[in-house]
Amino acid sequence: MSRAGWIAVLVLPLMTVCFPRVAAAQAGSLTGIRVDNPVPAAGAHFGFAVAGLGDIDGDGVADFAVGAPGQGRVYLISGSSNGVLHEISDPDNLAGTQCEPSTDALSPCEFGFAVAGVGDVNGDGVDDVAVGSPGIFGGALAIPCIDPNQPCPQEGRAFIFSGKMGGLIRRLAQDGPNQGASLAGLASIDADTVPDVAVVAPGDPTGKGGLVAAFGREAGHHGRGTLRFCRARFVRRTRVCALGSNGRRAAYA
Repeated sequence: MSRAGWIAVLVLPLMTVCFPRVAAAQAGSLTGIRVDNPVPAAGAHFGFAVAGLGDIDGDGVADFAVGAPGQGRVYLISGSSNGVLHEISDPDNLAGTQCEPSTDALSPCEFGFAVAGVGDVNGDGVDDVAVGSPGIFGGALAIPCIDPNQPCPQEGRAFIFSGKMGGLIRRLAQDGPNQGASLAGLASIDADTVPDVAVVAPGDPTGKGGLVAAFGREAGHHGRGTLRFCRARFVRRTRVCALGSNGRRAAYA
């Protein structure tokens, strides 16, 4: 799919983010709050992905995450002050890969293309955030990964970061081209009470999309044993199905 095709299905502004604030005394009216890129950069695409979070700084107001995939950054922003609580960057060493930053492309593999609030994965009482970096897609071709012992970020990656501290909690194993293009937080679908994550990998060479389910409790890898792998045309009609251990569908879109 071309980059234009991706952008066409998004309805978020690329440079700034505006959130409505409703006051009790202003019933029936809305005002917007503009949030600018804390570190302006050409082609940053700040606001390409946005996700609501819980109250991660303990001030009683819900906070949110904003992706800037052209810059390779995700910002966790206070809902009360609009200040930056955490700035998250790609945790991997990308030197020598197709994802290595350059002056012309700060984030060739677009870390921050997708963000999602995923609930409290690490048990510290604060919501955490999933971040996707779908790798090389569009007009460029990803170099196939041959050696499983070598890093292959151009195939796509997904991560979970701490909402409280901003640090990496775990890296989800790669299991499909352009993994991390879209993410969604799930309730626990494997009955372990830890929130799980749905991760879309739409880059199948046949033109069909796919989904893997990443279980929040499993350190450093995902589970697919309770997943039903559904395929459909990615843009015209997308189906994603995850089945819990009881055989019931846990997620459908």
